[in-house]
Amino acid sequence: MEATESRDLHRKIILYKNVEIQDGVPAMKGLDEKENFSFLKVRHDVVTITPIMREILEVARTPHTLDELIRWVAESQSCSYESIYQAVYSFLKRMGRLGALVYEEEQVGNKPTILAELEETKKLGDFTLLEQIGASYKVALYKCISAEKGAHAYTIKIFLKRKPRESLLKEFIKEYEILNFLPPHRNVRKVIDASVYDDIPYILFEHIDGVSMSDVVDEVSLETKYSIAHQLMTAMDHLHRHQILHGDIHSSNFLIDPENNLHLIDLGMGYFEHERGIGHGGVPRYMPPERMPDDSLDFSEKKGDYVSEIFQIGVCLYFLFSGEYPFNGLLLRDLASSIKHDAPPRLIKTPLEEKIPQTIADIISKSMEKDPSRRYQRVADLLQAWSLAIRNREWTVKEVNMT
Repeated sequence: MEATESRDLHRKIILYKNVEIQDGVPAMKGLDEKENFSFLKVRHDVVTITPIMREILEVARTPHTLDELIRWVAESQSCSYESIYQAVYSFLKRMGRLGALVYEEEQVGNKPTILAELEETKKLGDFTLLEQIGASYKVALYKCISAEKGAHAYTIKIFLKRKPRESLLKEFIKEYEILNFLPPHRNVRKVIDASVYDDIPYILFEHIDGVSMSDVVDEVSLETKYSIAHQLMTAMDHLHRHQILHGDIHSSNFLIDPENNLHLIDLGMGYFEHERGIGHGGVPRYMPPERMPDDSLDFSEKKGDYVSEIFQIGVCLYFLFSGEYPFNGLLLRDLASSIKHDAPPRLIKTPLEEKIPQTIADIISKSMEKDPSRRYQRVADLLQAWSLAIRNREWTVKEVNMT
């Protein structure tokens, strides 16, 4: 057991005071009739949780150490501490990353949080905060201007801790290190600066007036989808060519501006390929089968690779062209089963009823092969196949028009 993990086990955690646990619906056909699911609402996130997950979180309404919670699960489930340790520990850590569980000293009573102060003052040092773009338990994003830098707008990412712990500073430094190392690219949001003001770390980016790719999939034409898809693959190829894994690929981490240019954002979970002991993050719907859990508590925390990210790219492309996700499941176990065993519905038409060429559908399908060895092994290979398919399609269209 690593020293950090050992310390974590004996620090008291508590369910964050603003977390809501809501009852779900009765068990659905095909599920265990004794099992219902609940919804966990944490700030802007809503996730489904199973009964045992809910029980653990209910116990954590009062302060407990991770060790105490793991022992409680072992006793309540009549199993050994050792047999359930890793699954429960991983689940509790995931709840911490989500913001559902916090360390006891962070469960502030009437003391204003950094986010509350930012909302009240609309200031951080020299920066005037114009509007909040997004927030989680870790960070807040604002559109801002700076008196020193003129009227030009920026996006500022503020890390929400009064006195940053070593782990938070490590994340902050790591993200900036990756962004600073990566050469500029037209499809990757540009980093401007990074610093710490009054013990609050922040990273300053160029500001992009855009929306999530998720918000345009039902609206843009097939031709525009081709362009967006190519830009997405080009951005990811740029990362991989510089031995960087994004670590959290999903549609909301790509912004589309009014000219339909794509911008890759949020490298907060990124890491260099050569690093050891790095757990790969990600949104459940985008997880490749080799990373799905064998239990109901958490995903594989083994290190990811380029081929696992190609699967996630494939899911983004499928969603971009169809407006639907290739795999579905109300509970994590159902989603895991779908990703591991189900073939996604065939891509036929876009939400605007435009026909998707079979060659394009085949490329996206190959990106999501269950067996990693059957996928494209590099984004460069995926790009090559894509460019060839588009070029052949253009020649076909020309020939049809000539006749």
